[in-house]
Amino acid sequence: MADNDYPGFVDGQTLTSEELNQLRTFLDTRDRLLGRLIGFGINCGLGGAVAGTTLTISPGLAIDQRGEPLLLATEQTIALPPAVSSGTFPFVAAAAGGFSVVLESFEPPEVITPCGEAGCAGHAELHTRSVGLRVVAGGSPGRGSTSRTSRCSRSSRCGSR
Repeated sequence: MADNDYPGFVDGQTLTSEELNQLRTFLDTRDRLLGRLIGFGINCGLGGAVAGTTLTISPGLAIDQRGEPLLLATEQTIALPPAVSSGTFPFVAAAAGGFSVVLESFEPPEVITPCGEAGCAGHAELHTRSVGLRVVAGGSPGRGSTSRTSRCSRSSRCGSR
């Protein structure tokens, strides 16, 4: 199935897991293409503010290198100085003493509990994309700062409709 093909459904049709997964793959691919068109980086919000020994990151929306949207729905705080985690990112240049806050996505494993219905072969797995902040050593090359200008006003709610 090509990236621009998707299944169509009609009344009374028996749907297979393959057909439903083809639709999901089509929608995921389309969303990533749109995300790549918008461009990698902060789209809205995600501002940082320091008060005393706390860095607060405001809610916002970013697009990762694959075109996936990364929505940080609630304010997050990081104690300063931060504990730097291991790992590197190609867009963070190594720098002694400096750090960057990276927004990354992950899918926590789902715990599936049997439904108890007689003859049930199981239910679809629910995948929940989540985002979290990770502090890594280094800074953004060529920017002089780890922040990027938001494309929306501070009064708007990123990701809201």
